[in-house]
Amino acid sequence: MTFLSSVSKSVASTVLSTRKWVGRTAAIALTTAFFATNPINAASQPNFETYAENPGAMHGVFRSDEAFFMDTSVLVEWQNVQSRSNLDNIPQEWARFIQDLKASGKSGKSLLKAVNRQVNKVPYQRDEVRWQRKDYWATFNEFVTSSGDCEDFALAKYNILKLLGVPKDAMRISVVYDTRIGDYHAVLTVNMNGAQFVLDNQTNVIWKDKDVRYYAPVYSVNEHGWWAHNGFGQTTQM
Repeated sequence: MTFLSSVSKSVASTVLSTRKWVGRTAAIALTTAFFATNPINAASQPNFETYAENPGAMHGVFRSDEAFFMDTSVLVEWQNVQSRSNLDNIPQEWARFIQDLKASGKSGKSLLKAVNRQVNKVPYQRDEVRWQRKDYWATFNEFVTSSGDCEDFALAKYNILKLLGVPKDAMRISVVYDTRIGDYHAVLTVNMNGAQFVLDNQTNVIWKDKDVRYYAPVYSVNEHGWWAHNGFGQTTQM
């Protein structure tokens, strides 16, 4: 995936400058202060820890230091896809999948596995081929009725889990640098039981982020804001 186009100059600049000063204490202080003044009514999900409930206990994704920013205007494709997103009228087969999962009583890691595996069945196709654009974040319906690339997989998983009742602030679309291939990638990270779990379109296995040593986090985002991570363009130290 060519992610340099989606990481705008202002985002990259913020991330790079953040690396010079952000530490774990500063990141926790920023997150704690934000949620103290901006309470979030998260759904009741005892299996999933939210940043609103316990921000001081959360480490940055992939064990990074991080700083929180509320203004997502620098993330143009994220804002665009959010403005176009409509989950009230999804394709019937996906509505049935969600209803069947609800009826199954699955929760926790088994729920994450089921969602990851099902979404990963959608064909992969780069934006340059599918949309004739360097970067395009597809809505749920655009993606599941055709194809998409890594951020589309991550966003679809985010939306399905949200419909299943997982709190939005327990999840992030996490943009990383894959040190194995020297390119940018996107995954979904979900905070559960004090650990960050990674849902990746490249595997049906659900990993804890501490066990994935080849992804260097760049930034992560959800509907409440975005985080800059120490580790841009380099391997995270774990």
